[in-house]
Amino acid sequence: MHLFSENLRSFTGPAAYAEPHFTYLDRSARAPFARVRELIESWLNDYPAFHRKSLVRRLRNTDNEHFDAAFFELYLHQLLHRLGCRIRVSPRVGRTTLKRPDFEITCPDGKRWLLEATSSGDLSADERKAEARLVTALNTLNRLRVKDYFLDVSTRGRPRSPIPGKQLRHTVREFLRSLNYDQIREIYAQQSYDELPKTTFEHDGCKLRIRVVPKSPAFRDDSDPDSRAIGMISAGVRWIDSRSGIRDAIRRKATRYGRLRRPLVVAVNAPDQSLGLTDVMEALLGKEQLAFSNFADPKVKPTFTRAADGAWLGPKGPTNTRVSAVLIVSSLLPWTAHVHEPTIYHHPWARYPVMPAFPQLPYYRPNQGHMDLIAGSTAARILGIDPAILVDPDA
Repeated sequence: MHLFSENLRSFTGPAAYAEPHFTYLDRSARAPFARVRELIESWLNDYPAFHRKSLVRRLRNTDNEHFDAAFFELYLHQLLHRLGCRIRVSPRVGRTTLKRPDFEITCPDGKRWLLEATSSGDLSADERKAEARLVTALNTLNRLRVKDYFLDVSTRGRPRSPIPGKQLRHTVREFLRSLNYDQIREIYAQQSYDELPKTTFEHDGCKLRIRVVPKSPAFRDDSDPDSRAIGMISAGVRWIDSRSGIRDAIRRKATRYGRLRRPLVVAVNAPDQSLGLTDVMEALLGKEQLAFSNFADPKVKPTFTRAADGAWLGPKGPTNTRVSAVLIVSSLLPWTAHVHEPTIYHHPWARYPVMPAFPQLPYYRPNQGHMDLIAGSTAARILGIDPAILVDPDA
């Protein structure tokens, strides 16, 4: 059973704005994406046949959240397969058949544990819906035929209801008809960027500002069907809380299956985030903070402490001890699978320790109040991924 179509491909352009990962992978004729497709298909061949159809259906989903989750599970399965582990998909645990972890793992040394994969996305369901409405509107603009200019679009807020595409296109077309290309070229040549013409469009909590940037005379052409009207998009500033997303993802999975009499490892993919060690440790053990015992005496120095708000350490002490360890990787996608490396963190107070959970991978282990890093191999090397698959679908 193949995931991707076997049709001849001719499209060599970049992905459309917020185009679904699967859609672009399936239609791109660019050589690097052909290699990505081959990689995924080869991994699917190693996935148990009984569960393969369900996974393929999820990978074909045009909602990136579902595609990313399915790919993460495929990635973890292939990684453990290469490490020589035996893997059962969706094993039954306890008395319930409604809730099942993703995998049951038996390592070459005989260790057995359960693995649950999840994502730490920092947008709520309502925020994702609002984001999808905005993406629809931007794609509507992107399909406009604009001969003389690129559109520079900035957004503020997220729409609470669908943006009327016909009205948006009409507003922008009328704005473009009012412009004089030669005058705008002169403004641009003088680097008076703030004086470039712009218009605004507002709808139900969202404001779009559309500014024009003149094309070079050699590129004033709207006949290319793959050309994009939007040259630049800025979405304002949004605070990204990586720590809380990871912490909450672990908490959800820690209590999903009730009492487990065996180790549970939670694997977390943090999409669209670049994580540092501080982010991860704050998610697990609590936010870093300074405690002052005496403000009046400048000789008394503050001490470093942690807030009792981590996935593993709460107000009453160690918590979620049924989670033996977590695997964390950031921004894992099919074309970045050899760039963003996973790392394992072992719970200092785990009820059922399992160390190391992933043979050969780097991991942190508790040691007298500290977390020591034990070096290991890279997932890319274990998976045998060719560095040539590094590509950017937006380029």
